[in-house]
Amino acid sequence: MNYLFFFGLVLIHISLLIRYWNKDKAYFSILLSTLLCFLISGGNHVTSFACILINICFLFFALIKKKKYMVLLPAISGIIGFIIMCTAPGTAIRAAKDGADVSLLKTIFSCGYQTLISDKSFISVSIILLLAVLTPYFAQMIKMSQVDIFNIWGMIGCLVFDFTLISAMYCVPYYAMGVFGEGRVLDTIYCAYIVLLLLTYWYFVGFVLKYMPGIVSEADKINSNSMKYAIYSIVCILFIGYISITGGVNKYSTGAEAVMEIADGSAKRYDAEYMERVELYEDALIDNVVVDEYTAKPELLFFADMNEEPEKWPNTIIARYYNKNGIGMRKK
Repeated sequence: MNYLFFFGLVLIHISLLIRYWNKDKAYFSILLSTLLCFLISGGNHVTSFACILINICFLFFALIKKKKYMVLLPAISGIIGFIIMCTAPGTAIRAAKDGADVSLLKTIFSCGYQTLISDKSFISVSIILLLAVLTPYFAQMIKMSQVDIFNIWGMIGCLVFDFTLISAMYCVPYYAMGVFGEGRVLDTIYCAYIVLLLLTYWYFVGFVLKYMPGIVSEADKINSNSMKYAIYSIVCILFIGYISITGGVNKYSTGAEAVMEIADGSAKRYDAEYMERVELYEDALIDNVVVDEYTAKPELLFFADMNEEPEKWPNTIIARYYNKNGIGMRKK
């Protein structure tokens, strides 16, 4: 809730800025955007800096085009929210407990490098095939809209913006704790990565259609024949389904893993062992519970096991929940 929810607010914030930019007297949109920007930049580390950069981009275009100067409001609001978050007493307490002494220069270089190598974990065969499916749709969309915004500088600008935004999302947690964040942080960055990838690929398709006439003629042939167009899309979709079941680039997919865990019995065995523990936890006659280590640890179901020492997490939390004096674990 504290990560993807805020990322959703960022998308709404951007939508409101676009509406204000394209509509006359859309003052409610910019005021709501200002409020959202304060909440986003002051409420979540991962989205805060990225939101500020997006506002700066809108402000830059406002100065270039000499219009829509009210985009200054969310820009200022976001910076104020970010300053409040960084200087809040709770932030200082957490920094003292979990923080790391990381220099600004190291943060910039480390996050930039992490952004460059993110493709290894973010890009999969499924994503590549998704782009293949979207290609004719993007081509048709661009031709129907007849927009003329595609050039080499725009393409470079898209890549620079993508790199900067993803790096910014890494920066705040890394500067605060010296690590790029837990899975929930990477999930949020992944979502931003996919959105940026689709937008940049759309621009790339427009760039190719404008500067490579031979490909344009081929696109015309595809779009003029609805049957070929439909078959092309269906085949790609089926291929994506196949990849989802059999695995992707990183030799792993949720679908394939689920099938394997059911087939080899590890999911069923884990469930049985888990329910055995629950019976012990709920037995009112036992004050000190000792459980056996899991013999089955399926990837999709198992997160972490108990600690051998009763006074450590997560034993303490579970003992408190079930009103036990203590819970321990026997290694097998």
